[in-house]
Amino acid sequence: MKIPSADRHLLSKSTYLLGHQCPKRLWLYRKRPDLRAEISASQQMVFEKGTDVGKLAQELFPAGKDASPIDYYHYPEATNQTYEWIQSGEKVIYEAAFQFDWVMAALDILVSSKGKWYAYEVKSSTEIKDYQLIDAALQYYVMTNAGLPIEDIFIVHVNNEYVRKGNLDSKQLFKVVSVKKEVLALQKEVPSKIEEFKKILQQIAKEPCH
Repeated sequence: MKIPSADRHLLSKSTYLLGHQCPKRLWLYRKRPDLRAEISASQQMVFEKGTDVGKLAQELFPAGKDASPIDYYHYPEATNQTYEWIQSGEKVIYEAAFQFDWVMAALDILVSSKGKWYAYEVKSSTEIKDYQLIDAALQYYVMTNAGLPIEDIFIVHVNNEYVRKGNLDSKQLFKVVSVKKEVLALQKEVPSKIEEFKKILQQIAKEPCH
């Protein structure tokens, strides 16, 4: 795996998805933050639910190291920490962060087994959605180009058929689904999308403030 760049990223998973939905939406998000809608109480509950689900999913692979940065501006430190733990032989890393060509992608759970690496992205939905595959495709692209071969990549989502009886069973609460086939099919479009969205953000940086 390549030594991570010390520079901050230009594009992240969230901004990549915004651009994928609509390039103009990406432009507005970065250029006119004053137009962003306030987070509603219901949206905040969704975010918190997603965080809770992510923590529960860590029980599938316990005793991992957590590479979460202290805030959004400290992802270079998170990528360096991820690199150090991979090099030192850690088997499970939560919020593993990678950067390639000014693009940053963090993964919920990274697992090493029998010398191979497996990627797990956790979702609070009860089924796999198209945008989640786009998200996973970017993660795979960044991780592999950063020098980490990924044997398989999975989406972990909530099993809505699970009925709790007694203590919560995380292995029954979640469904773990390989999406490598879909992710590989999307790889050919990722580089061009990255360049398109990076140009939008670079142009914004050059525009004078009003």
